[in-house]
Amino acid sequence: MKRTQILLPDELHQRLRRQAKIRKTSMGTLIRRAVEGTYFARLDDLALAAYRNGVISLGKLAELSGTDPSRALERLREKGIKPRFGPESTEEARQDAAVAKRVR
Repeated sequence: MKRTQILLPDELHQRLRRQAKIRKTSMGTLIRRAVEGTYFARLDDLALAAYRNGVISLGKLAELSGTDPSRALERLREKGIKPRFGPESTEEARQDAAVAKRVR
């Protein structure tokens, strides 16, 4: 684990300290859970929505989720999202090729 220091307003620090005592855990554990449960959960939701709408690929979904493509596929199935593999039509393939040429 890596150590990271943050500055908290006094009131927030006191509230965290009380919650840690009530829950019989450390303030660090509370903060780690909060970051994981808010920031990364929201990022995952946004990445899934972008994939569902065809904005990003499976590889990009995996990258944004901090996982590998097989786990990303598993998440899609859990959420009831049909995975996309390659273009679904000739026109879509042409559009993909045109975008790839512009990006190079």
